[in-house]
Amino acid sequence: MSRLPPSSTERIDRSRPLGFRWCGRALEGFEGDTVASALWGAGVRTFGRSFEYHRPRGLYDLEGEGSSQLVSIDGVPNQSAGTTPLRAGMEVGAQNVRGDPRFDAFGFLDRLDRFMPAGFYYRLFHRPAWAARFFQERMRALAGLGVLRLGAAERAEGGVRAGAVERAERYLHADVAVVGAGPAGLSAALEAGRRGLRVCLFERRPWLGGHLDWRVRQGRSLADDVSALVQQVERMDSIRLFRHASVTGIWGENLLTGFQCGGTERAAGGATADGSATPPFDRGPWESYWECRARAIVVATGSIERPLVFEHNDRPGVMQADTAIRLARTYGVRPGAAAAFSVGDDLGLEAAADLAALGVDVRVVADARREGHDPELLEALSSAGIDFRPGWAAARVRGRGRVRGVEVAARAGSGAAGSGAAGSGAGDSLRVACDLLVASAGRQPDIGVLSCAGARFRHGQHTRTFELERLLPDVFAAGGLLRLTDLEALTCSGRIAGLEAAAACGASVAGALTRERARLADLPGPARGSSIVRGPATERRLAPGRKAFLDFDEDGTWKNAAQCAAYAFDVPELAKRFGNFGLGPGQYRVPGQNLAMAMAEVAGRPLDSFAATTVRPPVIPPSLATLAGPNHDVHKRTPLHDDQAWGGGGGGGGGGGGGGGGG
Repeated sequence: MSRLPPSSTERIDRSRPLGFRWCGRALEGFEGDTVASALWGAGVRTFGRSFEYHRPRGLYDLEGEGSSQLVSIDGVPNQSAGTTPLRAGMEVGAQNVRGDPRFDAFGFLDRLDRFMPAGFYYRLFHRPAWAARFFQERMRALAGLGVLRLGAAERAEGGVRAGAVERAERYLHADVAVVGAGPAGLSAALEAGRRGLRVCLFERRPWLGGHLDWRVRQGRSLADDVSALVQQVERMDSIRLFRHASVTGIWGENLLTGFQCGGTERAAGGATADGSATPPFDRGPWESYWECRARAIVVATGSIERPLVFEHNDRPGVMQADTAIRLARTYGVRPGAAAAFSVGDDLGLEAAADLAALGVDVRVVADARREGHDPELLEALSSAGIDFRPGWAAARVRGRGRVRGVEVAARAGSGAAGSGAAGSGAGDSLRVACDLLVASAGRQPDIGVLSCAGARFRHGQHTRTFELERLLPDVFAAGGLLRLTDLEALTCSGRIAGLEAAAACGASVAGALTRERARLADLPGPARGSSIVRGPATERRLAPGRKAFLDFDEDGTWKNAAQCAAYAFDVPELAKRFGNFGLGPGQYRVPGQNLAMAMAEVAGRPLDSFAATTVRPPVIPPSLATLAGPNHDVHKRTPLHDDQAWGGGGGGGGGGGGGGGGG
């Protein structure tokens, strides 16, 4: 197993190994691993094959942002390896594969891309008349991402074995609902809770603290900076905390919907939602669909990484900076033996310095920015002897089945100077042998939930991202969603959002709100972003067979974006449909802002004239069985029930059956 020495930030229990199977092979992980971290730690690099070209795909993210990390678990397809906790005895399999994931029988489709331009399925196979049905049947057989595989017992029962996953429904009512439990979300929940308001706090991960949970700087865990907030939230009786709870959308009249998978809810008074003392993981998998009606909503979903587009940027071994550092810090997994970095913000530099401190051989760090770097991080890179190249970016990956090396090159207008010698090359390019490429163009706000709520966005010249322009009444935003990065600014913006939500509920907070707004004005504002979208090699015409991907879900390439513009589908919403960008499980997360930036470039139009594409609910897809809920005896609770329960009244009739759960 490829594991690092234990650290203070990891969340695995090395004394409790868990055996599971991957494509028939026996492997081992630890309690606290996800399926993805256990696979990567066991040396698995190819998780499956891509949708259209059947290219090998590996671990790109740990948040379920796309289809690259979707696997089948115990016969159920399309499970997120990055977010599903590992359990003993799991049967995990690759998807979209004919044969072994490393040697797919349909891998030859990668060479037929010239016959599959953007929108080809709209224009081909219509004549002669019999061709439409003939090709339709065969294309449908190839399409899709997963196959439901039933054993003999399940086939005899006509479906998945009953009781394999416990289902539940719950209907919640709160004064304030907070989405995201990072520094901003925690602060917002506390401000509302201190005013005596009922708060429901939803966090997608099993723990609180957001991105600070795994970050370490100068040997100090940044989780310590937010631990006091976490403890206050956990102790406050007016806050109901839902871990591992994903929000799928915000609807009319402040209705939130979502689902909770194998998490633990701490209800008022410190009890878990199901009355058990241990996490429900120990009793088997369960999922709960929930609806929450709130008087005000705070969205603090933070930011996500924006992918960098370059030749073969989908190879196994290419991953985001957050993914690499979380593998190391949260799960104790060595992401690679030798690494190269191509980043666009200070968090990428921080990840490079931290991985080097953990013993990973970081051979070069290319930063698309020419200036504006954190001097403290530059000093850390220099002390570690890492070759740092400002104004450079990844040009192409070398290696067919996985990363074997990378070529980094100077962007237009950048010099060729670096701080050291990391590989072979001359002039404005450098080749580096490595098995890991950490690539990111910077960060973009995670706009999915707000987009569902009807928010509008415009492109900002300073942040180089789509910024909030308009929100619906009684919906407020905070934290990294506003491109804030300073910790005090994050918590201050959270306090402001919590106070605004409290004011929407009728609380008197004018004085506190004025003070917090004045404090925020004196703190560092939104971070300046990077304008890079593609590496230097894609600035020239790509050779046949070489691909640079904007969308990993549907295999949408830079070349496809240019074809969309040539056919007059030259705005993001039209290219999204004609070229199949952002129509897969990840929706906006991988193509995101890059699609608008690409269309602006290939169409020769200013980016300010484009808007972010609309995100459709569910933002994070739940299973249909979870939406359907339990088979019988569903109990729903009204707003009056919570008022009576929290007022000390008796609470008959809420428990039984398979559906109740906490109200």
